Amino acid sequence: MTKTDLIQRIAQQHPDLKEADCRRLIDAFFNAMIDQLSQDGTIELRGFGSFAIKRYHERIVRNPRTGATTGKSDIFSVRFRTGRSLVALINST
Repeated sequence: MTKTDLIQRIAQQHPDLKEADCRRLIDAFFNAMIDQLSQDGTIELRGFGSFAIKRYHERIVRNPRTGATTGKSDIFSVRFRTGRSLVALINST
C-alpha cells in the first residue's frame, strides 16, 4: 500500500471528507511521527507496534576490492517492532 492508496481508502471510508483533507491529515500524521522520532526517538502505537531509533556506532571498514581501510561515522536507523495484537491478528489469518 502506498501513501496515495491510504489516502484514497480513507476518503472512500469517510465520504464526508474530501481527498485533499485526507491528504493533509496523513501528511500531518507522518510529520508528527518524523518530529517525534527526531526529538525523542520513540513512538508507541498500542496494539500495532513501536518505532525506535537504533544507533550504529562508528567503526573501521575495509574495501574488499582495494583493501583500503576507512572510518565510517555513526549511523542512525529506524527500527519497527510489531505489537502482540498485530502479530496475533496476522497469524490467525
